[in-house]
Amino acid sequence: MNLFFVIMYVYLLLYKFYLTNLQYEISQANIKLACS
Repeated sequence: MNLFFVIMYVYLLLYKFYLTNLQYEISQANIKLACS
């Protein structure tokens, strides 16, 4: 049971990191579009 919670916790951290990374990529793309 503890292992399940550890896996869920790691999964959520990775998911959060992925979302913030995605938002960063999108904002960078928007800046490039605005500059061109």
